[in-house]
Amino acid sequence: MNRFSDLIRRRGLALAAVLAPMLALGLTACGGSGEGDTSGGDSLSGTLSVLNADDTVLEAEPNGTVEQAHILPQLLAGQSQTVVGSTSTADDDIFQVIAPERVEIAISLNAQVGTSDLDVYVFDPVSLLQVAAFATSSASESGTFFARGTFLVLVNSANGSSDYELTMTASDPGASIAEVEPNDSAVEGAYLGMFDDGDSLIFTGDGTAADSDFILLSVAEMSTLQISLSFNALEDYDVFVYDVTSGLGSP
Repeated sequence: MNRFSDLIRRRGLALAAVLAPMLALGLTACGGSGEGDTSGGDSLSGTLSVLNADDTVLEAEPNGTVEQAHILPQLLAGQSQTVVGSTSTADDDIFQVIAPERVEIAISLNAQVGTSDLDVYVFDPVSLLQVAAFATSSASESGTFFARGTFLVLVNSANGSSDYELTMTASDPGASIAEVEPNDSAVEGAYLGMFDDGDSLIFTGDGTAADSDFILLSVAEMSTLQISLSFNALEDYDVFVYDVTSGLGSP
């Protein structure tokens, strides 16, 4: 919680995008006499890429705090969203995404500079707690998480600076969601997104007397939860509900 509070206060560099019906590119020599060149000019090369406006956007600064989060288009099952941006150790990028229905999201972060160390984190918008982290010492990260409603994505540089490409692809999680170990504590619990009036889900798993399974639900308003648990007749399982708004480590 404290780490995220520190991160969201940082300010970053400005990145501007200009869109117009007509684009003119000018290339001007900045120096050099051209002596010894019998061809009449220098040889120049470059690449111009056109982004797919339907599913690719340019990061918009400032987006270093929750209040300034870059709001991305909603994400439905079968859709993909890519963000092209730039970050450094002094510049964190926060994005706000809405998934109207519960989806499983495959997320990938690829840095252009291979020596940099970029990480990506997912935060619950109600408690501002970190609910998923993809943070190795690599320039690229990938993984999956579940979401419903609003969620926040933070791109952070642990080392170096680089342009990057962040891609989120949503898929239908199916009729039920199976547990993934480890999930023996609230810190390791599976985040399933926002849970409000009219919502329902089925969660399946295996348990033993020495094994507890946690799931995390974001509840923005006062609600009444109806819970049922099915298991073999000779076994004895219980369900406990904890308020972890103040921290996942102390339910």
